Amino acid sequence: MLFVGDSFTMAGIDDYCAQNRNWLGRDVGFDHAVALIEKLRPTHIFNCHVNDAFDFTPEECRFMRSNLAEREKLLGQLFPWDHPNYGMDEPWVRSDSYEQTAVAGRPATLDVVITNHSAESRTASCRAVLPAWGKATAWTQTQIPPNRMAGCV
Repeated sequence: MLFVGDSFTMAGIDDYCAQNRNWLGRDVGFDHAVALIEKLRPTHIFNCHVNDAFDFTPEECRFMRSNLAEREKLLGQLFPWDHPNYGMDEPWVRSDSYEQTAVAGRPATLDVVITNHSAESRTASCRAVLPAWGKATAWTQTQIPPNRMAGCV
């Protein structure tokens, strides 16, 4: 038995929500999940939103992986970056936490988290752009290894 949350249904991959950060590529995201199904070969797959158990044949797994590879290729042609996951990953640059408390007259820290979806390291630069009453901040830089997240404070 394999419990898959709401990742799969009887029809295959259930990924209509880009917010779920369903990354494309070999051995990540759904490709990794399908590889686990191929390895484990469960006879009963359960989705918490579907009443009946289901399974996938090796042919269905090959079809899903082929579909994902084609999706990666097509989205790679659509998006201007060197990997389509930048276009699939809305929060690839974000401030954590989204809401922060600042006290007047005291320093506050803004943490920016950047995901590098590229195959090579990237240098990221960031700085806070504050309202007129705030003090200007300097640019900071960080080196982000391929397929990793890093903070830029």
